[in-house]
Amino acid sequence: MFLILTILILLDRLSKYLALRMLATGPVTLGPFLNLHLSYNPGVSFSLLTWVSPVVLTSMLCVAITALAWFTWVQYQQSKRAALGYVFVLAGGASNLVDRIMHGAVVDFIDFHIGTWHFATFNLADMFIVGGVTYTFWRMTRDGNY
Repeated sequence: MFLILTILILLDRLSKYLALRMLATGPVTLGPFLNLHLSYNPGVSFSLLTWVSPVVLTSMLCVAITALAWFTWVQYQQSKRAALGYVFVLAGGASNLVDRIMHGAVVDFIDFHIGTWHFATFNLADMFIVGGVTYTFWRMTRDGNY
């Protein structure tokens, strides 16, 4: 699991490094529904909590990531498959936390849109978090463990 965690974090870090380098001059259109557009999110998901002090928010997220790491380890001891979803959430959260510490905000660059309507800009770490939560809920409902 540690290898998966490391690979996911490195993938996200690399994607953000490339986004910072290649999108600094402007957005790139990849198709009718997808752009790469560099943006910074000082809050959490969907720019929530932007009113919270960056120091307080980063501290809260450090505590949450630490608790999630401990919980993931406990789950891993019981079931490696059950821990997989938590590993994805942990990787995404940890990589976004690195952004917050390095840049004061999370680096986002994937811009999905339909016409003039744009979904919230996101990154690979966000996809890992959503995928991990989805996998965990699927396993819980499939196995009947609520």
